[in-house]
Formats: sequence, C-alpha cells, structure tokens
Amino acid sequence: MRLNFDGSAAHSVAHSHAATHSTGAADSISRTHSAHTSTATHSTGRTHAGRFRKLTLSLAVALGLATGALAGPALDTVAGTESATPQASAATPNSLVGKLSGSLSGLASGMSPRPANNYQTFNVDGKTRTALVDVPANSGNRKKPILFMFGGLGQSAASAKDMSRFNAIAGRTAIVVHPEGIGHAWEGAPYSKTRRGEDVAFVRTMVKTLAKRYNVDTKRIYAAGMSNGGGMAMNLACQASDLVAGVVSVSGAYYDATMDNCKGRNVPTMLIHGTHDNVVRYGGGVRHGMHYYGARAAFDNAARRNSCNMGTLHGTRAHPATSGYTYSGCRASTVLWRAHMGGHNWNAYAPDAPTAAWHFLSRQRHA
Repeated sequence: MRLNFDGSAAHSVAHSHAATHSTGAADSISRTHSAHTSTATHSTGRTHAGRFRKLTLSLAVALGLATGALAGPALDTVAGTESATPQASAATPNSLVGKLSGSLSGLASGMSPRPANNYQTFNVDGKTRTALVDVPANSGNRKKPILFMFGGLGQSAASAKDMSRFNAIAGRTAIVVHPEGIGHAWEGAPYSKTRRGEDVAFVRTMVKTLAKRYNVDTKRIYAAGMSNGGGMAMNLACQASDLVAGVVSVSGAYYDATMDNCKGRNVPTMLIHGTHDNVVRYGGGVRHGMHYYGARAAFDNAARRNSCNMGTLHGTRAHPATSGYTYSGCRASTVLWRAHMGGHNWNAYAPDAPTAAWHFLSRQRHA
C-alpha cells in the first residue's frame, strides 16, 4: 500500500517485509511496514529499504509512537490567537501522555524536580532582556548543552516553561532557557515588536553570557518553539546556522520573513504539525495580513537547505494518528511529523512534543 501525503491511501503492490521507496512525484510517499524478523536479503534495493526502515522505526519508537494505541480526541484549537496555551482534552495527562510515550515524560518528571523560576538578565545592544535559566543540579564541571524554548504569541517565559515540560525531560543534562519575548512575541511575524535580527542577537548574547557563567558545550546549542516560537526556532536555523546544532518547531508560524534569505550550514530540523490546526493551518495561508508557509512547504525549505534528495520522499505510518516523513540523502536530519486530527497545541500525544524534541536534538552536534 502506498500512502499519499494527504493521508489517503493509494493502491500499489508492496512486499510485506520491506520498506518501499517512492520516487518522482514529491506528494506521493511509500508506507513503511513494520515486520517480523525475516531473513536478510542481499539485493541493493532491499538493503537500502532495510536501512531506511530501521531509521523510521527507530524514530517512531523514539517519539513514543509505537508504545500503544492512541486514546482521546485531538485537542481543540482557538481561532484568532497564536497563543501556545494547549486546550484541554478529554484524556488526562496520565492516560494520554503516559500511554503514548511509554510514560517517559512521567518518569522524567519524577526524576527531575521542577526548579523555581530563575530569571537572569542580559544586555543586548544597550537593552536589558530577561530569560528563565535553569541549570542542572550537581552537574559539576561537565559541559552542558543549552536548550532554548520559545513560546507562542502572548506567552510569557513562565507560561512557556509551564507548558514545555523541558525541565523535567532535559533538565538533568541541559541548561534549559525560556527567553522572554518583547511584547511576548518573536521577530519575523507581522505583530513582532522586534526587527529581523534583534531576537537572533538576543540568543547569541545569551549563549555568550551563559558560556561565561557556566561550562557550556557551545557545539550543542538547540532551539525549540511553539507557534510564533516555532517560527523563531526556524528563523535561527535560517539566520544563525553557525550557532544552533538543531531545531524543532511545533505548530510553527512560518511567516515569510522567518524563511527568507537563509544562509550558512545545514541544520538538523524537525517539524510537528497537526492537520486540524485552525490557527496556523497545515497548508499555509495568510494571517495578520502576511503570508505564512504551510508545514510541508517549511519542511521542503529546510530539506533543500540541508541538501536532501528532493526526488525521493519516504514516509512511515508509525501510528494511526501520526505519519513521519523524510527525504533521502540529507546532510542533516530533516523530519516532518504530520499529526492527523491534531490542532494548534504543544502536542501532548503522538508524538509527545517535548520527548520527541529532546530525543531528536540531544543527538545533534556541530562539527
């Protein structure tokens, strides 16, 4: 069976124990079948298929997509806002997150006590800016990566921290930073209070300052974000590829200014977006009088910058609620997770956004 990018099924003949490759039309992908242990073949085609299947299945397991059946409805969206505040669902965190991520988040929460808010100030071209900075306890002299998390429009650093759960998931090994946006927004959007480059300069200043205060691994600087903050993470990949070793965007708002005139090296990139996002639509559109890219277009933009083979798109239906996509030959990992029925939220299921993001980012490193 072949799975189209819109999620509909197209009929084709496929071996039940091998992942198939789709070439030609970019809107058509091969569905990777999970398989029982079978005798390895020696053909070149099946060798490549096997390698890709291992990749996609390992991604699925890493993101908590193969741990159980999806329960509960998709989270609702609130039209007219790009706030990242997730809407309540019928399923509780224990029933939803625990089942679908193998209780990884719950386990991490138990292991990593939630720290008190620790605001630090930074001087950026004469302006004082702030961020919540949480440093791992008892980390000694070990070099630590920095994980930046950018909230959505109207979201404070404290609110983004409450939502992200990164302190529980990554806080034992990484310095977790939730910056405060001016006007609770980030550059590149039509409602931004900062010009293009100002927030990038803020991030550079934070890295330099934190590297003086703590033992920072400057080859492992990561960025993640939700909605407008997801656009900011992608903006860093575009404008500061020398700085960030990987980015993740969830329900990202990719206004033209965040994707234009990109330069520099390849940056590992992961996007997670719901097909029923009524705020920042999966297929793109216009908001606040400005065009924004859809998730597929943003994914393709990142793939081209990462020198992927755009003629061969692979996909896996890792879970009934989620499909994962990547191209062949990318010089840096480039992944799109399409959450069927997902709304505009910090995805708490299939995949669990913070668990997926940290699993992806923590393996990236600048050369």
